[in-house]
Amino acid sequence: SAKFEEMNEKNQQGQLRLLFLSDGLAPFVTGGMQQHSALLVKYMAPLVQHITLMHCGPTNGPAPSVNEVLNEIGNPPNVQVVGISFVDRGVFPGHYLRASRRLSRAYLNAADGLSDYDAVYAQGLMGDAFLRKHPKVMVNLHGLEMFQEGFSLREKFAKALMRPSFQKQIRKAWRLVSLGGKLTDILIANGVTEDGIAIIPNGIESKWILSEEELIARTERRRSERVRFVMVGRNEFRKGLHILQAAMSRLSEPIELHMIGDWPIWDTGIHKVVHHG
Repeated sequence: SAKFEEMNEKNQQGQLRLLFLSDGLAPFVTGGMQQHSALLVKYMAPLVQHITLMHCGPTNGPAPSVNEVLNEIGNPPNVQVVGISFVDRGVFPGHYLRASRRLSRAYLNAADGLSDYDAVYAQGLMGDAFLRKHPKVMVNLHGLEMFQEGFSLREKFAKALMRPSFQKQIRKAWRLVSLGGKLTDILIANGVTEDGIAIIPNGIESKWILSEEELIARTERRRSERVRFVMVGRNEFRKGLHILQAAMSRLSEPIELHMIGDWPIWDTGIHKVVHHG
């Protein structure tokens, strides 16, 4: 309790020293978690004294250079970047989990003195080697996919294989990050107390949001055009493509839909669908 109060006081004064463990950063590695990591470090840097950012590149590829990373997050002077390759050449089931744990151990070996940090923030399995080695390891397991319903035998098997590794994170972490909603319920169902959960919703940069004037101008410009939508995500049943397809089949007016991800091609009738992959 005393240590928490000390950390809270440092936080108020902007004196926190953080170790941030990512499994890659956007745009060098594609994924929602990687985008989240890049934005979180970028906007957290002005609020704290120091961040040591550990990251990797694409699987079996080199980590982006320090300058590339710093340029992407706005060149904050108080961020130290450490890049380590993520090596996964396994083929047997569970190879990704084993490779992730190896990367976490490599991060631990590269961390020079854990006592220098007030807290460790870990994305996914990256904090595995740090659990119980630092008193303040905060873990963000994002979508908690391994605890969500599976819709095929292969998917159910993969989630069952992953579950013990993530349950270890839940048992041993100081705090678990929830994006909110049912994800909080999943953490509680797995034994996390409410005061052990930090609810931090995902966010986007303000440049993505139109001002009222921009929205009015765009609406006027597109009044004569067909409505355009974009769908972004993984091709899995829970993302609801089948619901979207059913809804589109009922529309009498055509829409334009842009698909980003590994989505299938289907007969879209009157609608224009563009696949970007």
